[in-house]
Amino acid sequence: MAWPSGPERERLERFPAEIVLEDLRESFTLTAGDRDLVFSQHGPARLGMAVQLCALRFMGFLPDDLSSLPEQALVWVAEQLEADPADLLRYGRRGQTRSEDAAGVRRHLGFCLASAEEIDGLGRWLVGRAVEHDAPSALFSLAVEHLLARQIVRPPIDQLSRMIATAREAAHHAVCDMLDWQLDDQRKAELDRLLVRDERLGVAPLVWLREQFQGRCSEPLIAQHLARFELLERLGAGRVDLSALPPSRRRLLAARARRMTPRALRRMAPERRYPILLAFLVEAHIDRGDAAGAVREGVAQSVKGGRSQARAAAQGHRP
Repeated sequence: MAWPSGPERERLERFPAEIVLEDLRESFTLTAGDRDLVFSQHGPARLGMAVQLCALRFMGFLPDDLSSLPEQALVWVAEQLEADPADLLRYGRRGQTRSEDAAGVRRHLGFCLASAEEIDGLGRWLVGRAVEHDAPSALFSLAVEHLLARQIVRPPIDQLSRMIATAREAAHHAVCDMLDWQLDDQRKAELDRLLVRDERLGVAPLVWLREQFQGRCSEPLIAQHLARFELLERLGAGRVDLSALPPSRRRLLAARARRMTPRALRRMAPERRYPILLAFLVEAHIDRGDAAGAVREGVAQSVKGGRSQARAAAQGHRP
């Protein structure tokens, strides 16, 4: 499903359902300069301009529906002006009034509309964040904070959502570029074979390698666990280097490898598929290495215990 959904879009275009006391004090308390600007207006325009001013300072944009301001915040602002909260419903019936007041609020707070150059810069900045955070909602929140810190008015939701989608796609290519030196033709062929059913195993090697070690088990199962580790060793899993990737991206890639079917991975574009499989090799090698060590230690203890019992039995039968 494309982000944002209808309900999510509506939520992002309005005030939050609740504004905590700390935010009321920080963003909805009028300074002396704010009051000078607001009291230059008359009637409902006084409260309307004050609400726009507080909204821009708090969220970095001006909602079309000012009446979505939570009641406690509306009362907070109205009491500072000794205004009737109902004045907000009578404000801005002329679109030009709202536009002129919005421009005045931007000038007062030092905000500006995003220029083409600033939009390009935001797009590049988003790619860097998308390498770390793939979730659109997380990228949106980061973009809002970035714009607010630079006093740039938040662009429309549609524009930002397109930028986020573009950044996420670019991030897949950027991640693949970071790992490209480890992705020669032989390595790609090996990774692709992980997704094809192996008749000897009865499943794709990826599925076989994902099976977890459960501790004490029979000799055949122990042999299988050791065989999985040996396969990872032959694939060079211990030599895969993911240090160029942020930890959050490594975790994301490994999680997708655990969750997705071989068929779904085969259908992915190469720049998305191969980093996922490399991350899987690294994680599986660590897990299998620990399991293999536990198995070998358990076998050694069993052998040692068997020898001790044999010695005790032999001593018990001495004349």
